[in-house]
Amino acid sequence: MLARSFLFPFFLLAGVCLTQAQPANDLKEFVKLLPGFYSTEAMWKKDSTFSHVQLRIVPIWKEDPDGYWFYLEQAEVKNLARPYRQVVLHLTSDGNKIVSSNLPIKNRLSFAGAWKDEVLLKKLTKADLDFTDACNIYFKKTSKKKFEGGTRPGGCPNQYRGAAYFTNVSSFTPKSLSSWDRGWKADGQLAWGPAAHGYTFDKISGL
Repeated sequence: MLARSFLFPFFLLAGVCLTQAQPANDLKEFVKLLPGFYSTEAMWKKDSTFSHVQLRIVPIWKEDPDGYWFYLEQAEVKNLARPYRQVVLHLTSDGNKIVSSNLPIKNRLSFAGAWKDEVLLKKLTKADLDFTDACNIYFKKTSKKKFEGGTRPGGCPNQYRGAAYFTNVSSFTPKSLSSWDRGWKADGQLAWGPAAHGYTFDKISGL
């Protein structure tokens, strides 16, 4: 009986350790796959109501011990010099899910093209980020090579085109990234964003 009493807590502890290790392993896999060049060209050719958009994600601040950091730049092909979205992604784990904090960049256009300009990218610091306007997207690994996630219920505050908040639904695989952003009025009516489905970005290349 004595030997058995020692065995049970050992296996219980081992199970807890394995459970805790899984989100950390998923995060490492996620950040390894994330960087690269993405495009909506295939989607745009099938449905021209969607824009032809290019997306670049590059790692930054690799020595920072607080999670993983990436610079993201998104622009229409017809206006690549003036991207409409530039954020820093801060990726961590809350012990259950992967947390992607989307941090706006102050004076963001001064960093346009930083994904291809190492000197410019090195000028970007945490002081350039607006931590008060961050929005988190939570991802969970749902199959061998797929992660799915989105904002929590209630989304994130947003005032664009009369919206009160916006929501995101995303999925991510080694070959593509899908993102569906929608803004909602206080009464629950759609204020902006595609009604049927979001954008699918095919991964053209990694880093």
